[in-house]
Amino acid sequence: MAFNDERVVRRLAAVRVPVVSAVGHDVDTTLCDWVADLRAATPSQAAELTVVDSTQRQERLAHQSIVLRRSMARRLADDRATLQTIRSRIGDPRFTLLQCQQQLDEAVLRAAGSIRTKLKTSRSITDAFESRLRARHPMTVVARARTALVPLELRLPSAIRTKLSRLSTRLSDGNSRLSGLSPLAILARGYSIAYRLNGQVVRSSVEIDIDEQLSLRLHEGGATVVVQEKRMPQPNIVDGTWKGPGP
Repeated sequence: MAFNDERVVRRLAAVRVPVVSAVGHDVDTTLCDWVADLRAATPSQAAELTVVDSTQRQERLAHQSIVLRRSMARRLADDRATLQTIRSRIGDPRFTLLQCQQQLDEAVLRAAGSIRTKLKTSRSITDAFESRLRARHPMTVVARARTALVPLELRLPSAIRTKLSRLSTRLSDGNSRLSGLSPLAILARGYSIAYRLNGQVVRSSVEIDIDEQLSLRLHEGGATVVVQEKRMPQPNIVDGTWKGPGP
């Protein structure tokens, strides 16, 4: 039970060097077994775990040396094969240089041909633009406009006379219709307009009285009259006119 004591367990946990717990008696597990860095069933096993056998160490080292040599040998063999493959692909440097020189010459020829084609295309485009520009030169445009203006100058007086004739005819027709609708034209046909003294136009006999003075507007001049008799309008109308005079 001494290995279950709290003080012993805490002191064991505070130790800075690795600790092996070898209390023994596998039936029981103490707290020190849990706190230690390594647990052994017996003190003898603890000695075997902490002290390595030099013979086993040498045998293991020799085995690892053999494995390392074999691994290096395989790596060197692989590298030699890779180097041989690369050499076979590269071949003679002079042949490679000649091949590169031939490719360069072909590239130069293709570039020169491409440049010539590009220059030819650009020259064609430039010529087309120059032709269009010459066609749109101000002098050319003015000359073309003058050529097109000559027939228009010849046609313009005739068109103006025709337009003026049409407008004059329309004006005469409109003046005739307007004159026909004018009140003065109606007065010229023998009609007159009656006004009361306050300036109100008389439209019906109902609006005037006997002995009332009225002012008449004639086609030429006017007159003042006195109402001596008036006739009332008939209640029945035929075709928009009075059927007959009233009493």
